[in-house]
Amino acid sequence: VKSRVFVDAAGAMVDFSTTDRFYEDWVTKEIRRGEWRTPISGYTQIDGRKVAGVGHATWHTADRGEFTYVTIDSIGEGSARWNVAPGQ
Repeated sequence: VKSRVFVDAAGAMVDFSTTDRFYEDWVTKEIRRGEWRTPISGYTQIDGRKVAGVGHATWHTADRGEFTYVTIDSIGEGSARWNVAPGQ
């Protein structure tokens, strides 16, 4: 995957972009390449770790425009787990 990671002055990621993603046009059924971005506009602390707290994932397509399919709005304490063994 070829991508670009954008960071702020403090080195925190604020956006991720790649054009190595493909989608099927729902009208023509053609497979097309589109830009996929995951901007982050806020961070939170969970168990002493800095994690993305506010952001979204959006397709940017030439033929259909933008389509946001994931929105993250503040991940709360207790909603993330670390080093989870397979099957748990």
